[in-house]
Amino acid sequence: MEYLADTVTIIRHFSGAGRIGRQAKSILEGVEKGEHHMFLSTISLVEILYLSERKRITINLGKSLEMMDESTNYSIVDLTPDIPSKINHPYRCLVDLTSSLSFSKTFPISLFFICIQ
Repeated sequence: MEYLADTVTIIRHFSGAGRIGRQAKSILEGVEKGEHHMFLSTISLVEILYLSERKRITINLGKSLEMMDESTNYSIVDLTPDIPSKINHPYRCLVDLTSSLSFSKTFPISLFFICIQ
């Protein structure tokens, strides 16, 4: 399956810092094994750059790009109107990343993946 990752998801995964829920961890492990493909928007890269320059995260843009380059299971995409049109059942495909967050009925309050076709 293909997923579009939230910025915080990638930061937590690549840096090893912060909690990631079981289902999200399983998806990320699947990406590492080649079972899934993870897309990251260019906006996420800008966020990583900004947060690392402000010393708010422990990983920087260079290291993040290195980690993505080491695997064919990551792709960087421009967030264009075409991307949201590919979302497959968004309400059923959102995956909570931290077990301690509370939910609204349709969207997690914070971190999520979106399944895309």
